[in-house]
Amino acid sequence: MNGILAKMNLLSRRKLLPMLAFPLVLPLAGCGDREADRARAFADFLQKRVLDRPGVHIPVLSDEERAAIGPYDAAFAILKGYNDDLTAALREFGDALHPAPKNVPPLDLPQYKPDLLKARDFFPRASAAVDSAFAKAEAARAQLKLPELVKAKYDAAFNQLVTAPANALREIVPLSIAAMNSEIAVVDFIEAHRAELKPAGGKIHASKPGLRKQLETLLADYSASFAKVQASRRKLELAVQGD
Repeated sequence: MNGILAKMNLLSRRKLLPMLAFPLVLPLAGCGDREADRARAFADFLQKRVLDRPGVHIPVLSDEERAAIGPYDAAFAILKGYNDDLTAALREFGDALHPAPKNVPPLDLPQYKPDLLKARDFFPRASAAVDSAFAKAEAARAQLKLPELVKAKYDAAFNQLVTAPANALREIVPLSIAAMNSEIAVVDFIEAHRAELKPAGGKIHASKPGLRKQLETLLADYSASFAKVQASRRKLELAVQGD
């Protein structure tokens, strides 16, 4: 449009005024068409590259796609930014769920108590990180002005890539803390009564009826807590993997 006006400035004022109505309409109409094309391109991108693939899969924009969606790149960056923030915050998540090596003899668990305590302390930080990343993404989305053509698909993509995994993580974190507390309680029991406990087929046997009852209660509580974590973890995997 600047080039057109520059050429028009070369004309006399008498010739310019009648022409202004016509040349200025064309660029505006062109911009409108271009905006509509970008909106359609972004809506198609969200459908084909996000919504058609259940779970959390963040596509990498090609140069062609970036050019096609234009300023909508900033809206997509909100989705990717949330994923990046959460990935950085939850690097220790898998290790925290399994702080002790597999197949550790039960009576050897006390030597891993520092790892259990560290894992338990990680989960509140993880919960805060989830809330912070979600609030940041929500605040950024609130600033967007999306046309109807895009909004429904963007909201669906936001739910798939941001809200669903955030909710799944919010569920599993307190359950993991409870399970960790139950396991630590078992470890504390073993430490307090080590001399009166013996291994028995991969389990712990307490000779005294009173101790046996306490141990059974602690182990039952841990088993129930761990089962809840496993069920919640499957929900998280479904939200992330989409399978």
